[in-house]
Amino acid sequence: MDIHESTNVYRNVEGDPALSDDELSYLSSSFIKEETLRRQDFEALMALTEAVVEVPEDAHPRIGELLQTLANASSGMSRSQIAELLHTTRSVLGEIDPKMEYIDHMLSEAGRFAKRLMPHMTRALRGVDTEILETFLEERQRKPYIGAKEIEAAHGSAVQWADIIRQRLSNKLDSDDIDTLVRALYEVYDDVYIGGNSGMGRGEVLYMVLADGEKPQRGDLLVPGVGELEIKGSGGRMRGVTLPVGSIKTTFKALMKMIEQEYPEIIEAKDRLPKVSPKGSSSFLSLTKKNLNEQGYPILNEVLETDERRRWFYRDLWGMYFSTLHDENYDELDKQLFEKIVESFAKGDFEKGAVAISAAQYQLYAHADGFDAMLLVDPHSFFLIHSAEDIISSGSIRKGVAPLKIDPPSIAPGDEPGAAAGLSIS
Repeated sequence: MDIHESTNVYRNVEGDPALSDDELSYLSSSFIKEETLRRQDFEALMALTEAVVEVPEDAHPRIGELLQTLANASSGMSRSQIAELLHTTRSVLGEIDPKMEYIDHMLSEAGRFAKRLMPHMTRALRGVDTEILETFLEERQRKPYIGAKEIEAAHGSAVQWADIIRQRLSNKLDSDDIDTLVRALYEVYDDVYIGGNSGMGRGEVLYMVLADGEKPQRGDLLVPGVGELEIKGSGGRMRGVTLPVGSIKTTFKALMKMIEQEYPEIIEAKDRLPKVSPKGSSSFLSLTKKNLNEQGYPILNEVLETDERRRWFYRDLWGMYFSTLHDENYDELDKQLFEKIVESFAKGDFEKGAVAISAAQYQLYAHADGFDAMLLVDPHSFFLIHSAEDIISSGSIRKGVAPLKIDPPSIAPGDEPGAAAGLSIS
């Protein structure tokens, strides 16, 4: 259905036009920009406006003002601007926009969240012509834009979702229309979500639409051939509903008590180590680049004079860290992965050890929440993580040197939000 066919008008019970003076003024001043309507669409737009009000111009002064404003703008407005103008006109007049049927379909798998997401989705897609949206969904019905094949292609290397859409629609829509659609889908990513652990986070709705997936009982997105995916946006933390992260302040106190009792040489060297800030985000155990390479852990390894002593220390340190911070979930920690952490720190490969700690938190998170894989997303791309080993092989705490940027968990008494590691596409 296009603007030439719209005749479903709203009128009040007396048959008078539904627009007030203020509403007509709002339409005529707010939605006609400096750009102008394309001539080939103007007659249809005029017909729509006249059909909606269904009264002579002189019966309502503001109607003439609106039509004149449209006429003055008639030589070059983009298709997306026309779509936005029509959508807003219909909304003010009480007419149902024909694209709402397609938006309903796009949110059909959002379950109980669909009603709350609807106004955000409608706003994001307000500039997309109904025919463009129809073509987009028809092509998705033929084959999801992001299926098992596309998701697996993102295992080890990020994939740009817009490239997939451009390729699939290149023979069905012109480039300007595809650009309009892609811009709107970027807005879906940014603005169409419901915050909180029990909501649908940023990016979930976009990937639900592109993958034609559904919201499962556990995890964020169920995709045939892949399973239940947990979707994490840029900097997403390795914590979930069934993997709460305990108090880092309590954990830090337990670690310090252990060090005082078992490793007096570290206490004796405290003047050489970074100061502890109880209310801040610094301690000599923090996994910052500076601590890992200059001030903290290299000094610890120097103080702990033998390889055996270092291994005992890091086994005690990280064992107490995981058992205190993750409580009963600690029993599920992969023992080989734990030993990789210990060996990395004992041998002085501290950055590798920090990545392995982050990978261990992922392993506990996946086991506790029961998802099959994680889809790490940003506004432009997605990256698939199957296992903790993927984080070790593809991650670095340094930006731009590996596909994944790792923000290791904080081990400072005042940094509760940072107690879980964060992952981003590099």
